[in-house]
Amino acid sequence: MKIKRFTPLALIALTVLAIGFSTTYVTGADVTLLEKGVKAKVDSAAYADLNYEAKIVPYILANAVDLAELDAAIIADPDAAGENYGNRDGGNAAYSVPTKFTAVAGELKGDLLVLEIEGVSTTVYLQIGPALNGTALRDVTGQVKFGDFENQLAYQDIGTKLNDKVRDGVLSTVDKTTLTGKTLNIIGAFSLFNPAQFMIVPISLEVVN
Repeated sequence: MKIKRFTPLALIALTVLAIGFSTTYVTGADVTLLEKGVKAKVDSAAYADLNYEAKIVPYILANAVDLAELDAAIIADPDAAGENYGNRDGGNAAYSVPTKFTAVAGELKGDLLVLEIEGVSTTVYLQIGPALNGTALRDVTGQVKFGDFENQLAYQDIGTKLNDKVRDGVLSTVDKTTLTGKTLNIIGAFSLFNPAQFMIVPISLEVVN
């Protein structure tokens, strides 16, 4: 029997053909989803650029309540305090409230700084970064809605992008290792996901001494 031999060009052609049969192609619908995923990231960043200084910061400055007043109201009735002083994203979400206060910086615990505040008995932390968590800035105005964004990815990502504005603009020039024992003037927001402790995201941080 004569063995049939293939030329190099024939072998290449067969290889390409085999790859074609084994390849899974992305459908038009899949491509659309991928494009939406990419667009979502662009939209959330653009939204933060457009609205952080123009809407989020002015709202907090105009509506910030002294933390001692908030603390007393939250201890009495967290839901009523949240409804009175803050906003939230849906009936089951935590309220986000704007606040202002003067504090003495305590122990630094990683990305958190313990705060001591006159008239406040609840444990309070300042999110000092570089990692900033939560959606307090996204939810505090009550104006940022899921329908404003392409999909759930973008809606979640806007919280991150707004926190990035704080990290890069408010906290980037602060040496957190030197704050313990110093007096701080703080304006910011926090979510009432745990009324037993407040995790403040600052839009303004002034080191008094």
